[in-house]
Amino acid sequence: MSSVNYRATSGRTAMAGWVVFAAMIMVLVGGFTFIDGLVALLNRGYYGSNPHLLLGNLQSWGWWNLIVGAVVALAGLSLFTGATWARAVAVLLASLNALSQIVFIAVFPFWALVVITLDVIVIYALIVNEEVA
Repeated sequence: MSSVNYRATSGRTAMAGWVVFAAMIMVLVGGFTFIDGLVALLNRGYYGSNPHLLLGNLQSWGWWNLIVGAVVALAGLSLFTGATWARAVAVLLASLNALSQIVFIAVFPFWALVVITLDVIVIYALIVNEEVA
C-alpha cells in the first residue's frame, strides 16, 4: 500500500467563499432595503404617525430606500460574476446603504441596526485579505 497525497484541485479558495457569502447577503440586504422603501411609501402608519427623520421626510426616504435596495441587490448579483469591479461597486454601495440607514435609525432602530451590521459584514467579506483566510 503506497501513501499518495491527493490535493484538492478545485479552483475555489477561501476568498471565493467570502465573495459568494457577500453576494448572498447583499441580495438579502437589497431586498430588505427595497421592502423598507415600499413600506414607507405604501403604509405610512407602519412607522408611526409622525416619524422624525434626520433629513427629509418619510416619502423621500421611501423612494431612496426603494432605489438603493434595488441597486444593492443588483450589485450582489453582479458579485457572482467574480469581476473585480463588482467587488469595488459592492463595497461602495454597502457603505452607502449603511450610512443611509443611519437616517432611518430614528424610525425603526432595531431593523436599521440589523441592516447596518449586515452591510459591515459584507464590506469585511469583500475586503478581507486572501492570505489571511
